[in-house]
Amino acid sequence: MPTHLWRILATLAGICLVAGYAWITGENLRKDRLVALDQSLNQAAQAVSTSVSRINDHLRTLQRVAQDAPFHKHDARFEQEAELFVARPWGGYALDPEKARTLPWGRTVQATTREDPRRMAPPVQAELHMALWLAPLFLTARQNLAESAWVYYVSRHRFITIAPWVDDSQYHYSDATLTQEFFTRATPVRNPDRQPFWTRAYVDEYGQGLMVTASAPVYYQGDFTGIVAIDITLDTLSRLLSNQLLGPSETLLLVNREHQIIATPGYVGRTSDSVRMFSSLVDDTGLVPLGNPDTIPLTGFLEQKGQLYARRPIQGAPWDLILQVDGQTLQSQVLSELTPKVALLLMAMAILVVVSYLLRTQRALMSAEKRHSLLFSQSAAPQLIINPESGVILESNPAAKALLGEETLSREVLRLQESKPADGKGRQPLQTSFTLTGAHGETRYIDAFATPMEVDGQPVLYTILQDVTRRKQAEEKAQYRAFHDMLTHLPNRAFLMESLATHLAQHERRQDMLAVLFIDLDHFKHINDTLGHEVGDVVLREAAERLKRHLREGDIIARLGGDEFTVILPNLPNETTAANVATKLIAHILPAFEVQGYELHIGASIGIALFPRDGTTPSDLIKHADVAMYRAKENGRNQYCFYETAMSEAVSERIRLENDLRHAIAFDQLFVEYLPVMELETLRVSGVEALVRWNHPVHGEMPPASFLALADDSGLTDDLTDLMIRYALEDARSWRSESGAVLPTLYLNVARRQVLSTGPLGLIHEARNGGTDLELPVTLEIPETVLHQHPHEVQQFCSRARALNLPVCVDDFGTGSTSLRFLKRFDLAELKIDPEFLEAAQQNETERHLLGATVEAARAMGLRTVAKGVESTAQLKLVRALGFDRAQGYAISGPLPASAIRSIMVTGLPFNANLLSS
Repeated sequence: MPTHLWRILATLAGICLVAGYAWITGENLRKDRLVALDQSLNQAAQAVSTSVSRINDHLRTLQRVAQDAPFHKHDARFEQEAELFVARPWGGYALDPEKARTLPWGRTVQATTREDPRRMAPPVQAELHMALWLAPLFLTARQNLAESAWVYYVSRHRFITIAPWVDDSQYHYSDATLTQEFFTRATPVRNPDRQPFWTRAYVDEYGQGLMVTASAPVYYQGDFTGIVAIDITLDTLSRLLSNQLLGPSETLLLVNREHQIIATPGYVGRTSDSVRMFSSLVDDTGLVPLGNPDTIPLTGFLEQKGQLYARRPIQGAPWDLILQVDGQTLQSQVLSELTPKVALLLMAMAILVVVSYLLRTQRALMSAEKRHSLLFSQSAAPQLIINPESGVILESNPAAKALLGEETLSREVLRLQESKPADGKGRQPLQTSFTLTGAHGETRYIDAFATPMEVDGQPVLYTILQDVTRRKQAEEKAQYRAFHDMLTHLPNRAFLMESLATHLAQHERRQDMLAVLFIDLDHFKHINDTLGHEVGDVVLREAAERLKRHLREGDIIARLGGDEFTVILPNLPNETTAANVATKLIAHILPAFEVQGYELHIGASIGIALFPRDGTTPSDLIKHADVAMYRAKENGRNQYCFYETAMSEAVSERIRLENDLRHAIAFDQLFVEYLPVMELETLRVSGVEALVRWNHPVHGEMPPASFLALADDSGLTDDLTDLMIRYALEDARSWRSESGAVLPTLYLNVARRQVLSTGPLGLIHEARNGGTDLELPVTLEIPETVLHQHPHEVQQFCSRARALNLPVCVDDFGTGSTSLRFLKRFDLAELKIDPEFLEAAQQNETERHLLGATVEAARAMGLRTVAKGVESTAQLKLVRALGFDRAQGYAISGPLPASAIRSIMVTGLPFNANLLSS
């Protein structure tokens, strides 16, 4: 074939190649641009969703706190607050700015109402009292939400609102708020599911411009009481969209479900004309009407009339974010990017032609060298040419200079020849790593991959660099998380076991002593149960810091979980040193912890195991230190104890006994006995105190003190109390149905934790009224210590108990520091006086007068008095003489089974009445 025909065919092939390359590359560029736009839309939607989520979080917090607020209880404080309100020119009443200085939030909050608070009906007064109580929370929400214009509360009975303070001259009171969309949509008829919601866009009457409102209904005991609301200006949403990096041909639109355009960069103003329907958007913005935006798919782009559209829903609000792209501009951008690529291809083809022509000459070699130099200098990958003998950098491309810096390139010597390949061949690729210090002191990690080659007969290393800093940091972070506790930032169990194994290997060679301390915080569980895990976490972090701060250098502390810590004390001269360290740690845990206004006191029980005496493996030492810690708790807590071999058997026995108790509770293997309570005036039994008993299948009848303490340590007190209450109520119902006699008062002991949860109230109410009109006379006994520890919760418990006709009695009165004056705060019916008072009164006349005065004072307060622990006839006569109403104890009767109580209801006293006359 003639040469010119070959050239024609080659030219045609080149044209086809260029055309195919241009078409494929153009499509890829267009797809890449759309992918980039799709990512920008996702980022914008995420930004709006994040803002909406933050608003919804605050709204749910406001709703929850408002529903839990004590606005239902009216007290004397309202009269003081009502004096702060004065009449205003706009026809309502508002806080006086000067008088408001007496409130914690000063002049920063405006509270308004239609009528004089002093003349309001009690329900409305209570709502205004609640609104004032919530004021600091609204201020916090306003300060934390840059998007908000107002954060406020509106009541159902009247237009009672509380919001950030404004000048009265700017405020116009109107009851119309109660008919606005954001209020009416919260009512039970419009919103039976009680869900938060977002309104349409509207024009705010106070000059804040275009807004939407996020609001949520507030209910109390099933009744709708009002709303909490957050007003969001659309200007803030537009500014949020303006922060997105988009080209001149792309437009973002935030559209609600009514197809209103509520935000777009630089578009929303302060008039109702600025809120446009998406379907009617025309010439002033250059957008083409689409009608319903729901026709736009959630994935990919919809192309219509030369425009491309994509849509993303906004999480947490009834909005969609729409991206409009001008198709013609997009095509121009693709062509502008495609032209250099095609030109580069044509240039490459021309170079190939020239190179093929010059291969027969020396100029072909020079051209190849230039091409290599071009590729080296223009490559995005950092590249170096290094002398393999000296490690000096001979050449570097711009990417390497940007990565390493000019100063590093001028002084750095990379000894890559030291990284020999595994097979020992000199021309195999090499790999090494090194670190650099950045301009701000940060460490950067670099991987280097080098290939040996020759240039002009000289050996060089052609090296490619890779910045792996982020990967290294991620690996270090994962390593840290694997071996540290994220709450206290102390080493965790995995780190402890590894370190302990290393230390044991070292001490075994040197025959040194090592100690393992197992630390458990005393009474920490009560903090979690009563104040919540958030307060408990703060206490744990502070306790960990105190322990770490007072250890020796070289000691290791780790958190095993919960409130348990372990300390390794290496290189001990003797066991006295371990005891001294334990004593010091206990002393530094004792000072009070100040958390959220609470002054909390805990202690520490520490068990100590020594290497090699108590074990030679990490697991044995930790297990034995744990056993010794339990012995320290049994000995009274807040102390240390060394491990002894006999302890393991004791701990095993305790675990077996705890499992037996769980089994006994689960399978109803407990029973209840009843200690009679005698009415001293009539000398007849007026009540019985229910006492839970356990007949162990192996050990026989267990002493109550032993298994009750075991239940408290094991968290079984609630289950034990519920079981006792259920048994006692069933027995009382059987007494009534079988004998028909008047039932004695049933005294039921309620544990401290159950006072805080009020759980027994529901259990008793359900049992008393479940399918029958039987009224069981029940009195609830609560421990005296809970009065001081949780007075507010006890007040609530007593009020709810009284509403269910359940009198409340304080048990063991006198064991704490409670005064009779303090008891007036609670709705109580009886006092059970501790037996120690009775014993002291028998021995000392002064004590007898004090006890009598206590009885008289209690009677003056309307409280019945019960003498506990009456063990002899002399004590029985004494309590009658002192004026006690009731008494219980072995002088009257010991605990009796349910069948004996049934006969007492018919025959009278369970003891010889002649004792009083002897």
